[in-house]
Amino acid sequence: EKTNGRPIHFHADLVQAAGKIPVNLGKLDVDTASFSAHKFRGPRGIGLLYHRNPKFEAFIRGGGQEHGVRPGTENTAGAVAIALALELHGSPPPEVKENGTWLLKGLITRPGLAGKVKIVPEIRGQLTSAEVAADASQNYAPGIIAVSFPPIPGEVLARVLAESGYSVSTGSACSNNKKGKLPKAMLAMKVPKTIATGMIRISIGGITTREELEEFLVVLERNIEILTPFIFS
Repeated sequence: EKTNGRPIHFHADLVQAAGKIPVNLGKLDVDTASFSAHKFRGPRGIGLLYHRNPKFEAFIRGGGQEHGVRPGTENTAGAVAIALALELHGSPPPEVKENGTWLLKGLITRPGLAGKVKIVPEIRGQLTSAEVAADASQNYAPGIIAVSFPPIPGEVLARVLAESGYSVSTGSACSNNKKGKLPKAMLAMKVPKTIATGMIRISIGGITTREELEEFLVVLERNIEILTPFIFS
């Protein structure tokens, strides 16, 4: 059904999935899938490739390491580390979903943010409390929330939050974030330019506490209040 009977190789980029949403490769109808260790508290510089059929043609030729699939000296320490990280943190702890739901609700309802915040995509911000809690659609990673406070530029907001000790991202982690260039994902989703240019990405993990999120909302609310007069002046 996915390929209409044609011999098409189906690859899934699951780098942002492991440790954030449940992943069952046995149920996913994919040929290959890729993961990166640093996304689930492992070391940077190592990832893993799942392949449904272990007998496939290598892209790089050379030595016979890793069963002839990837030549070169094996990163033994990295392999052990990613295996342990996957075992310990490969499945999302319930706190991520609970805190993500709480944070989303706080962004929408907090007095200093309500009416100013735009959730990306917009439909996520329109879900009822029951729908958010149930996460029936499973369309969103609960620990990652993209928001915008137009017309405040995302780079400006990220900078003032960094000065307060909070690190948020603008645009895609894989893009070069060239000045004046909108993220391709935002363009594909038809997000309005005023919202796309102001977008920041907030990520939380299993060790993020409710108290830390409350402090973050206080700081965010204060900075929005400070920046708004300058942007509109």
